Amino acid sequence: MKFPTDSTFPISSDTDSESSSDNDTLNYFVSVYNELDAESSRPKKKMVDRDRIRANEVLMNDYFVENPLYNAETFRDRFRLPKELFLKIVGDIEASEEWFQERYDARGKPSFTPIQKCTSAIRQLATGNPPDQYDEYLAMSERTSRECLQFFCNAVIKLYANEFLRKPTSHDISRIYAAHEARWHFPGMLGSIDCTHIEWKNCPRELRGAYVRGDIKRPTIILEAVTSNDLWIWHSYSVFQAFKKLQESARKDVERAFGVLKGRWGILHRPVRSMTKKSIHSIVYACIILHNMLIKHDGRAISPDWVPDPPTQVQVPQDIHLQLRNEETHFRLRFDLIELVGSLGLEFPDSDEEFRIRRFTTEDEIDKVVELTVNQVEKSKEMSPLYEMLRKSSISKIYYGLNTSSIRVYRRDAGLY
Repeated sequence: MKFPTDSTFPISSDTDSESSSDNDTLNYFVSVYNELDAESSRPKKKMVDRDRIRANEVLMNDYFVENPLYNAETFRDRFRLPKELFLKIVGDIEASEEWFQERYDARGKPSFTPIQKCTSAIRQLATGNPPDQYDEYLAMSERTSRECLQFFCNAVIKLYANEFLRKPTSHDISRIYAAHEARWHFPGMLGSIDCTHIEWKNCPRELRGAYVRGDIKRPTIILEAVTSNDLWIWHSYSVFQAFKKLQESARKDVERAFGVLKGRWGILHRPVRSMTKKSIHSIVYACIILHNMLIKHDGRAISPDWVPDPPTQVQVPQDIHLQLRNEETHFRLRFDLIELVGSLGLEFPDSDEEFRIRRFTTEDEIDKVVELTVNQVEKSKEMSPLYEMLRKSSISKIYYGLNTSSIRVYRRDAGLY
């Protein structure tokens, strides 16, 4: 910036000596500033006059007019959401968040429309591309795109977390129990729990070894989740062989949920660029909420209706943590489940691809394993129902039981480990 001199900015020419001295002093400082400013090598930021109005017209013609250029299938592929669901989210956010409402700047120029701002945020979530990726298409600067993403995630959490990131109510639990028992034959099964890693690209403490594990050399945020068979994520938390066949099959629910979540929202599949944990949490929770909203919209949710429980006073036993961590209770419950599943007489295809279990090719191999296992049981001091199961079961049921963790569970209880 260059200050005007007395030739461009007239200064009083009074004959008074005091006024003349003031003018000389002002001219001196102006000249010094202009010399220093001219010698400075600091690059100046160029003002880019983006045509946001034209960009909005292109966006509307591509997706949102009566006869758009791209059809509904292309819209869902690029926005990861059906058009009607996306427009509902835009309307809810516009009605509740002032930042997304269209306004005018000091020049009388209209701001970005709510659809433009939400489009920028959704495309960043869907692809994981940097904020300036869509500058040419949306005529939006990097800073504005970054703000769109952050404000959009915060708005989604604020508006929809109570329903789509809720704890299971009694109504939800009864439906989940019934669906999982019919699908996996496990009574009282709420869901599958597992963890996944989300890489943190710009971790400020990476050089100190923070958020880095031995087997993963890069900083990551761990996402823990519980999912039901419909891939609805009921719980998420960021923290810095019949029985085996069914258990592994049920565990595929949470693995499939992680795969769908990261596949749909590419920002979770690629290294996250945010600088703070708070912004990463907002992005992750917003993606989970949108994931659950899509499941409900497609009619695949086990419990699509939110029926809140009446307020009650929860009495938590003081020794609840000891009960949850009791090893003996854990193994007895697990053994009861094994017996229950064994009594159902379920038949499973002999497929490594489907169940990922060891395959016995001949009955002679099965007999050898059965004899070895029965001998180990007989050597223990106490008998087990497992012994009777091994003696009385048919070959198919023995094959069913030997490829599970039932043998290992009993041996641990009997002190054979």
